Amino acid sequence: MSCLKILRLAPLLLYLLHNVSSQCPARCDCPPDTPEIIDCSGRGFTELPEVTKPVRASRIDLIDFSNNLLSRLDIDELFKFIQGLSVEKLDFSSNEIREINGTLNARDGRDFRTFNLSRNALSVFPQTVVPEYHFKGTYILDLSYNRITELPSRLFGRVRDPTLPGFQFNASNNLISRVASDAFQGVTILDAFVDLRSNRIRSLSEDFQPPRGLKELRMSDNPWNCSCDLRWIINPSNRLVNLTSIDPPSCQSPAGVTGRLIFELQGDEFTCLPFQNGPLRQNFVNMDGFVVRCPATADPPRFEVSWQVWMPVGAGDDSVQLFFTSETVGLRELQTNPRAAFQCTAKNNAGSITLALDIRYNGVPGIGVPECPQAVAPDQC
Repeated sequence: MSCLKILRLAPLLLYLLHNVSSQCPARCDCPPDTPEIIDCSGRGFTELPEVTKPVRASRIDLIDFSNNLLSRLDIDELFKFIQGLSVEKLDFSSNEIREINGTLNARDGRDFRTFNLSRNALSVFPQTVVPEYHFKGTYILDLSYNRITELPSRLFGRVRDPTLPGFQFNASNNLISRVASDAFQGVTILDAFVDLRSNRIRSLSEDFQPPRGLKELRMSDNPWNCSCDLRWIINPSNRLVNLTSIDPPSCQSPAGVTGRLIFELQGDEFTCLPFQNGPLRQNFVNMDGFVVRCPATADPPRFEVSWQVWMPVGAGDDSVQLFFTSETVGLRELQTNPRAAFQCTAKNNAGSITLALDIRYNGVPGIGVPECPQAVAPDQC
């Protein structure tokens, strides 16, 4: 064969040598007219199949294992038949995957742009799906419609490359109730998108740190509790008001702000349930009477106090029930073998607490009266 013919055949020989190195799994479809796709979807696989025949492609756009019965995914086994190839997307959606093992490292030829693990049975965030090195720009990870309950500290703890050009993360429609304050720390992300919609998130810690390059954060359809603990979120310095503007979250509780958009609330509208601040006890004014103060407080310190007082009537078991609305309540004109039960309720938009006190003292109660203001003479109360 002449040198000219060899030169003409060289490109074809190189193409063939490159493409026979990749393999098509058994029972999968690797059609010659679309060699960029390995279709293993909907075939009832319970484990990854063996490699039996070569794939004629220099790159793979899609490896599709969706709609199977896989309960475990071994990334090391997966990359046996695509080692060295450029892969764009892995689709393992709609399986029963509960466990993922192995490592992703672009330096070992294990790199791709999109990893779809939606509609599986993951209950814990699989840190193995975060690549140690990633060379394909934006990394798209879809974990939606799983059973993940929290995003733990430092999701990127396995990453060795200090910078990730882009990260699109979809964890919507899970069971997430907790997001660690440093979940997205440990690596510099230049351009990020995070979707946490339709979970069980009620609050975020005040020291929550979103990815540095975060452009959009979706957190709607969560049962947000807009208590005083979440008041920090409307501080403009944390940028969350701008990051959530496309899909703003709303409050589910307390009842006073249900349905209101979080970032439209004023600071004093973030209320916490009143709580007991000291014991409920009587303070004697003199030998003939005493006052009881309701030891409640709240944040912000605006709440209503109401009282119910039960006192015996006559010599039997009959009693009279009295109602008051003041911070303190008192009894005077006490006589022999008395007894009274006090119950105060402190209420605001976040709810209410009720405190009770049963008192025995010397003297029979006459009537229950609120404590006299200091500016009013005792005989005018």
